[in-house]
Amino acid sequence: MIQEFTFSLDATPGYEAQPKRLDFALTQKDFSVYRFLIKVFSGSEEIDYSGASEIELIFVNEDGDGVIGTGRAGSEGIVYDVGSKELQAAGTVEGAIQLSVPSALRLTTQRFAFSVLGDPRRRLEKPDDGCVSGAMDTEGETGEKGEKGDKGDPGPQGEQGPQGEQGPQGETGAQGQRGAPGESGLSPRTI
Repeated sequence: MIQEFTFSLDATPGYEAQPKRLDFALTQKDFSVYRFLIKVFSGSEEIDYSGASEIELIFVNEDGDGVIGTGRAGSEGIVYDVGSKELQAAGTVEGAIQLSVPSALRLTTQRFAFSVLGDPRRRLEKPDDGCVSGAMDTEGETGEKGEKGDKGDPGPQGEQGPQGEQGPQGETGAQGQRGAPGESGLSPRTI
C-alpha cells in the first residue's frame, strides 16, 4: 500500500526564501509506503525533466542530519519513494530538489517542509510516563516544540569493581647484541 502525496514547487529565480509548508505529516521510521509526486514550475510553465541527468532530493531534519535521495522523471512529474532515513527523527523536515543536466548546469527548487510524527511504538516502550493509554491517539494538530530544559545532576559515582587477574606473561624476546668492551687498565687495589 503506497500513499501518494502530490505537490508543486517553484524554480523561478527569486522564489521565496521561506520553505513551502506542505499540509501532510508522515510517521517516523515508516518506509516504502510514501511516494512524492512533484511538479516543478518556472513561472507558469512546468519544466521539462527529460533532459535531467540526475534528480536529487535533499532532506534535512531538525537535528541537522540529512540524506540525499534520487528521484526519477515520470508522467506525473518527479517521482520519489520516501525511505526510512528521511523520516528518522520526529519534527519538521526541510527538503529541496536539484536537477542536473549533462552540460554541468544545476537547478534548485524552492525548499519545502513537512512534519514527521513520532513513532507510536516509542511511546509504548515507556509505560511509566503515563502515555500508554493514549499512545495510539495521534489525531489533531502538532503543536510547537517546547524549549529544552536544563541538564540534571549526573548522580553519584558508582563503586569500582574488583580488580581482574593478571594476564599471562608474554614471550621472551631475542637476546640483544653484546656491548662494546670497556677501557683496559688496572683496577684499583686496596693495599
